[in-house]
Amino acid sequence: MTARRLLVIIAAALVLVGAGVLAWKIFFPDEKARIIRTLRDAAEAVAIDRGDSAATMLIKTRRLETLLDDTVDVSLRANRESVSGSLERRNIISMLAAARRSGVAMNGKLSDFSVAIDGDRARVEAAASIRYRRQGDQEFLQQEDLDIELVRRDGEWLITKVAIRNFMEK
Repeated sequence: MTARRLLVIIAAALVLVGAGVLAWKIFFPDEKARIIRTLRDAAEAVAIDRGDSAATMLIKTRRLETLLDDTVDVSLRANRESVSGSLERRNIISMLAAARRSGVAMNGKLSDFSVAIDGDRARVEAAASIRYRRQGDQEFLQQEDLDIELVRRDGEWLITKVAIRNFMEK
């Protein structure tokens, strides 16, 4: 075998290994990546755009239902309003539907994830940037650090807690 042919075989093998690793990462992401995807999907699902059609709102609602546990511990505030307590999934969905009907516009982004997994439970610290506008009000940007907890049920990560991290814990 010539040196050139050997180099071609080695290069082809490296390309195949690289493609295999890439395919594995795409089709079988690690648990941290799955958790972050769940949280980003949830942020997209709770976003309220005044131009959303009824079909879009239904799709977002159905998606959010698949990302929340039966009960979620919530401690959040937006502008001058706050929500806290242990809320059932259906109550969260109802509150979001009421906000959509009221003419609120809201979207958020999560970043700077720190994920700790312990068996079927995960704790995430993330930074949230939320743009919020009530009908007739000017838009404002709220930035908070969040504590989020998830549980794995039937192979899927479900959100069980979302809370603003206390200032003293930052």
